[in-house]
Amino acid sequence: MYPDDSIQSLFNDEQLWWIKDDKYTLCRGALVYAFINHFDQHPYGFVPVGRTEAKRAGYNPELVERIRHCVYPQFFWEKLPLDTETEESILRLDQIQPIGTHYNGFKHTGYRLSEDALEIFDDWLTWLIWGGLPEDSFILSFQEELND
Repeated sequence: MYPDDSIQSLFNDEQLWWIKDDKYTLCRGALVYAFINHFDQHPYGFVPVGRTEAKRAGYNPELVERIRHCVYPQFFWEKLPLDTETEESILRLDQIQPIGTHYNGFKHTGYRLSEDALEIFDDWLTWLIWGGLPEDSFILSFQEELND
């Protein structure tokens, strides 16, 4: 499922990145769709006129590769376990926002990160917030492996 040059590829069938969560409870690592209010913005619709096929340009492939290789702390490359048209996603960790716990504020997808994946994600957030990775971080080992 994951390319060989992604940190998620080091997980296998016995040690999963995403695990199925049939409890549908809001917990740390849960993958949810969230409704986030932007109080100072008014919702508008945008309809391109004169185009037969609207397609996003996306990110430069070289940038995506560097993000997948764990070069930038504010970006995280991912292939979400959802049945969508989007094959890969880039998460902007510098734009993390809290969400409410009211049942109308989010929709659970039925997936959550495994404990091992959460450990890596915690290191990633440490890297983003404090500017460095712990010496025993799995991310450092992965970066060194890619550079060899």
